[in-house]
Amino acid sequence: MMKKYNLLGLFIFCISFIHGQVQEISLVSRMDGQKTLVNGQDIEFWGYGYDDSLSQNDKIFLPGPVLRFNLGDTVIINLTNDSPEDHTIHWHGLDVDQANDGVPHTSSAVSGGGTQFTYTFVCKEPGSFIYHCHVLTTLHLSMGMYGLFIIDPVTPNQIYTNSGKFTKEYNYILSELNTYWTLNTLSPGPFYMYDPDYGMVNGWAGIEIEDKNQSIVGVSNDSIGIRIANTGYGRIEAVFPNNMEVEVFGSDGREVNSFFTDTLQMFPGERFGLVGYPQAAIDDSITINYYDLRNENLYYTNYIPVNITDIASTESEEMETLVVYPNPFKSSISIDNIDQKGIAEIIDLNGKQIWKGELSKGQNQIKLNVDAGIYILNFGGKQSKVIKN
Repeated sequence: MMKKYNLLGLFIFCISFIHGQVQEISLVSRMDGQKTLVNGQDIEFWGYGYDDSLSQNDKIFLPGPVLRFNLGDTVIINLTNDSPEDHTIHWHGLDVDQANDGVPHTSSAVSGGGTQFTYTFVCKEPGSFIYHCHVLTTLHLSMGMYGLFIIDPVTPNQIYTNSGKFTKEYNYILSELNTYWTLNTLSPGPFYMYDPDYGMVNGWAGIEIEDKNQSIVGVSNDSIGIRIANTGYGRIEAVFPNNMEVEVFGSDGREVNSFFTDTLQMFPGERFGLVGYPQAAIDDSITINYYDLRNENLYYTNYIPVNITDIASTESEEMETLVVYPNPFKSSISIDNIDQKGIAEIIDLNGKQIWKGELSKGQNQIKLNVDAGIYILNFGGKQSKVIKN
C-alpha cells in the first residue's frame, strides 16, 4: 500500500533543520550552593551553572539555567563536574540517542573532580522539557539538580508552529525540597520515605515570587503564554484566576488537541504549554498547591500574582474616537465617529484574522459570524476589544 505523506509538514520540518544553527554552551555541576529560604532557614543545594568567563562561573543556581534553542538547532553542551560525586544531565522528554541520554547505566556518568563530558543532539521537536541529574535521582533531583529546557517552533511567539500564539510569555518550573535532606545529605534516610515540606516557583516561595519579578503583568487584550513544569515527586495543582480563560496546547513536550481548563493537575515530570486569555481586569493569583503523592496531604501553597489592567482604562483616547457597540454583541457591531475611511481588521486572540474590510467616514456596521469569545478590532493604529456572547 502506498503511504501518504503530509507534504506541508515535511516541508516545514526540512526547512527548520536547514535553518537550524549549531549552539554550544558550557555548564558546571557543583554541590556547594547556599540559599536562605523565605522563612529564614539556611540550606545547602546542588545544581548547575554556566561555565564560561563571561558569566558567574563560580555560582550554581536553583533551579539551573533555562536552556533555550530553536527547532532544528544542533546543541553542544559541555558539562564540567566540579564536585566530589558523579553527575549527569538527563534530557527528560527529548528524543536523543542513548549515548547522550544521561542515564549512567546505559550511557555514562561524569566523574567528579573536574571531569568533562559533551552532550550533542538535534532539537527535533518544539516544546517544553526539563533536564536533571540521573545519578541517585531521588536525592540529586531533590537537592536541586534540574532546570527548564525549551525548544521554540519555527513560528515566533507561539507554543507550537501552528498553535498557541501569545503576546507575552512566562515560564515556571515548580519544585520542592525536603529541608531535612538539604542539611543531612550523608544520611537522608530511605529514598521511599522522601517527605517534602517546601514548595518553590522558579526557586522562590511566598512573597519572594512577587519580589523576584515572577508575577504575570499585562493588559486585557494580551494573550499570556505559559510554560509550566513539575520537577517534584508530588502532585501539583495549578488553579487559575477568574476572568482568565486558559487553553492548553501541549503536554509533556508534545502538541495536543487544545482544551480549556481552570485547573491543571500536574504529576511528577509533567510539563504543559498553555495560553491564558484575560476576559477583564485581574488582580488575583495562580494558586499553586503542593500535595504529597502518597497520602494526598497538602503541604505547601504558593501564589503567582496576576495583574491585568483592563484595556479600556489604558486606551481612553481610542475609546473616545472609536465607539463600538453593542459590546458584547450577538451578530453585528456598529462603529461610530470614523473621521476618514480606511482598512480595518478583526483578529482573534491567537492573531488569526477573521474579518478585513474598508470602513467609511461616519458610522459603519460589521456583521460577524464567529464563535463566542474575545476579538480585537484594529483600525487607524487603534485597538478596541469586542466580545461575542
